[in-house]
This record gives sequence, structure tokens and C-alpha cells, in this order.
Amino acid sequence: MNIAEKVKQKIENALPGSDVSVHDESAGHADHEPGAHLEVSVTYAGFEGKPLLAQHRMITEILRDELQGIVHALRLHTKVK
Repeated sequence: MNIAEKVKQKIENALPGSDVSVHDESAGHADHEPGAHLEVSVTYAGFEGKPLLAQHRMITEILRDELQGIVHALRLHTKVK
């Protein structure tokens, strides 16, 4: 399983009922390993009533280990389902 698939699965497991897409943008950056730059979109009913910053914090908390490892750039898009 590559890092994009792992990230997608991890978010879906933590946020049941969410719709998640992950795109690895690392190839567009010189000398970066696969998974270093990710674009993540999450649609989730549990975001209802939460400000954008809180939504993003939910995702970064889920991905804490990855953000301390291979992933060093994360572009997030969150939306209420």
C-alpha cells in the first residue's frame, strides 16, 4: 500500500462515512519521495458547525505520524457532507 492509499484509509477509518480523496503531488517537485506532497479532500458530516481551522486540525491530528515522517506538505480541502 502506498502512502496516498494509507492516508485515505486512515482518514476513512477515523471519520466513518467520510468521502476522502488523496492525490500525490510529489512528482511535480524535484528530488521528493512519493508521498512527500499530498493533496487531501475530505467531505464529512461531522464537520458541521466546526470552523475550517478545526476541520483541518481534525485531519492533521489523524495524520500526525505521517506528518512527522514522509509527508512534509499537505494541501487540505474540507467540506461538510
